[in-house]
Amino acid sequence: MQRIPAHPQASENVDPRLSAPEVPPLHTRPSLAWVTVDIVDASVVDVWTAILAIGAFLVLNRWHGKLTVLYVVLGCGLIGAALKLTVL
Repeated sequence: MQRIPAHPQASENVDPRLSAPEVPPLHTRPSLAWVTVDIVDASVVDVWTAILAIGAFLVLNRWHGKLTVLYVVLGCGLIGAALKLTVL
């Protein structure tokens, strides 16, 4: 008599790429704060970048429109280009 697996993943014939990825336990995953600090540490390289990042954060917290992110990215790009051409 052939045994029928209760779950498709229990079968040896299932492609391992189709199975769900293993999720580590909660206590081994990095917290959101830790990931945020890591991203800021890697991306803020000078004072001007820090000022742009703080300004973008404040704008994004103040206005919640559909195009706010677009405006912030374009604004930071224009300010960064102006700083590159003049100060830096």
